[in-house]
Amino acid sequence: MLHPATIFMLLCAGVFLIGWTYRSFADNITVTASIFAPVPGSPATITYPADQTHFTYTPITITGTCPTSSYVKLYRNGVFSGSANCISTTNYQIQTDLNLGSNQFIVHVYNITDNEGPQSTTTTVWYDLPVQPLQSTPKLRTSSPPEILVANSADNVLVSFGYIQYASVYPTVAGTAPPYSLVTVTFHSNPLSCSTYADSSGNWSCSIDTGIPEGVHDVDVYAKTPSGSTLNFPTFKLYISSSITPLHVPTKPATPFTVGYSYQYKVYKSGQNYSWELSLSGGTAPYAITIVWGDGKTSTLVKSSADTLAIDHTYDLGSLTSKNYDIKITAVDNNHATANLQISALVTFNGSQPASKSASLGNTNIINNIRKFMKTWIWLVWPAYAVVLLMTTSFWLGEREETEKLIKYRQRRAAKKRKR
Repeated sequence: MLHPATIFMLLCAGVFLIGWTYRSFADNITVTASIFAPVPGSPATITYPADQTHFTYTPITITGTCPTSSYVKLYRNGVFSGSANCISTTNYQIQTDLNLGSNQFIVHVYNITDNEGPQSTTTTVWYDLPVQPLQSTPKLRTSSPPEILVANSADNVLVSFGYIQYASVYPTVAGTAPPYSLVTVTFHSNPLSCSTYADSSGNWSCSIDTGIPEGVHDVDVYAKTPSGSTLNFPTFKLYISSSITPLHVPTKPATPFTVGYSYQYKVYKSGQNYSWELSLSGGTAPYAITIVWGDGKTSTLVKSSADTLAIDHTYDLGSLTSKNYDIKITAVDNNHATANLQISALVTFNGSQPASKSASLGNTNIINNIRKFMKTWIWLVWPAYAVVLLMTTSFWLGEREETEKLIKYRQRRAAKKRKR
């Protein structure tokens, strides 16, 4: 038990025990640090809808491009209107409401440490109230999608060639075109234009929001189809008169009913419950809020006031390592006004940044465990190793010195025997 080697091993074990105990007493010390990710070098873009497009329905879906390893925030008239992650993709889709009249959209792009990149250009979209056609107006063809561009009516009066028909100073032109075509109506000679998209049946309707001077005006209509071809309708004439009652009169919109959220990038861990704080602005209480979580589950809540609302959910990835979920929130107030908001939740099995698609779950677990061990214990291992190394060196030097003494002692004894 008192052999030097035994004593040496006990001393080494003592060094590790002391270090381990010190680590336990110092466990309440927390050190945090942040490494900024590269700032996006290019802005996100809006590819749909086109600038100055008119819609008669809401909500719509904004689509565009974005740099990888980033996320985007969509703003409508300066108010946050949705977000989407672009971690492993270069495209995004965000469902958003439209305010009555003008809607100016801009997209901000951020990296995963919330540093902003270049802003997109502004895209203006118009929301016109749907116009109910008069009984005398021919119904638009809906039996089969049209293959040509047609302007059927102006202010619900059939468009005819050979004479000049009357229209209001805010004329509404309607017709048919190939489904989802971008249709543009232009009034001359001081050009004023409006654009809209044909629906799935090919029907379209576009209203001018700027008053047109009275008198005779040439009207051009053309469409760009989804396949990229351009269709033209023959030029026709309208006599603009203030005595004609317009179907659509631009009005100053009231304060819109909106759902708000302060979005920042975050990765969520599978199997753990998280909450999101929403705010309601405008509208009339009470409110019914429906949340579609994107994983097949839906929640419905009722709020009696516009106070801050907390929603919570648990995502379970199962066998997946990571997945991005689009959370779609719809709120309805007491007057049946509707507000929509879309945000994103990136979920991974361990709550960290997703690994490459080729990495397996097993390999990722091993790597993460090694990294976790190194981060937790590396500060202890090196000092303990230095102490043990010093002890080992001292033990070796001591043994070497003792060995040299023994050799010299034996040499002296041998010399004495030879003298005898």
